[in-house]
Amino acid sequence: MEENLRIPVSLKFNNDACAKINSMIIPCCEDLIEPKSDHSHKVVEIKISAWKYLLDENLNVLWCKQVDEPSCSTPMKRPNDIPSIESVEELRIPASETY
Repeated sequence: MEENLRIPVSLKFNNDACAKINSMIIPCCEDLIEPKSDHSHKVVEIKISAWKYLLDENLNVLWCKQVDEPSCSTPMKRPNDIPSIESVEELRIPASETY
């Protein structure tokens, strides 16, 4: 008879422990959704920017090859449109948001 009483007590103990753990875990998981979404958005922005840059560069190269006539002179270096350090820093995720 004593064995039959232990099972419900043990089950209640396990259920209470599970409820306490879930009360701590669920809010933490919910807090991770927003930074993950923000991070994904920034990744998409970087990919789009990179594709635009590469497409623009390739079109410039193709256009220059069609228009420029061959010459014996040394080619002039074209200016590169490199993003500023500030614009790159704006895309960086603050240390408090890293996983």
